[in-house]
Amino acid sequence: MYDQYDTFKGWHNYFQYSEEQNRYFTKEFQGFSLTGKRILEIGYGEGSLLAWMRDRGAHVVGVELNERSLEEATKQGISAFSDLESAFKEKTKPFDLIVAFDVLEHLQVEEINSLLGQAKANLSANGCLFIRVPNGRSPWGLVNQYGDLTHCTVLSDLRLQQLALNAGYTLKSCRDQAQVTRKRLRKRMLDIVFHFARRTVDFLIRRIYGFGNIPLGSNIVAILAPKKTHDGH
Repeated sequence: MYDQYDTFKGWHNYFQYSEEQNRYFTKEFQGFSLTGKRILEIGYGEGSLLAWMRDRGAHVVGVELNERSLEEATKQGISAFSDLESAFKEKTKPFDLIVAFDVLEHLQVEEINSLLGQAKANLSANGCLFIRVPNGRSPWGLVNQYGDLTHCTVLSDLRLQQLALNAGYTLKSCRDQAQVTRKRLRKRMLDIVFHFARRTVDFLIRRIYGFGNIPLGSNIVAILAPKKTHDGH
């Protein structure tokens, strides 16, 4: 199923990012200091996030199955591997941040548990795991979940909490994916109106059905931190 995956996804601008992606990454990772940090992205795809983080002074490493993505990383001088084991074997220091955007839904539960365990063993003392997945507890998330034949596990805020607990993490936060507006004034105003409409609809759905304050966006973003032991490690 992955032989033509780059064509299916429309990947062609490797290790570049648009102005809109720049605004999204800036908002999604606000509060994170990237300069000098060691960052691993699992499933970096076209490489836009790795390029953005590198441009902000991070030392980046990637893992990706797609051969073209691996070739393009080599051209960029970025260390990239086809599997997690190789990436962790070659590391000289623990990673401060491990990112897995749109990855876990491609794995079976047993594989997710293995990934979480490997990530925890290779994070620095104050490191964390940053995850983005389709929102399985929202009807809007099903558009993303079932738009790709390689997606095999439905995830949600509660399922991520279960996975985190079982793997020895604390779920620090789980929220809707960051929303950004476009640059041109007319498009920016439209985006503001649409975002307000979405928030209003989500509020009404929660109140009508008594869902509580659960995220209802199409994608959710979660931050996991390894639990501290009694000795602080």
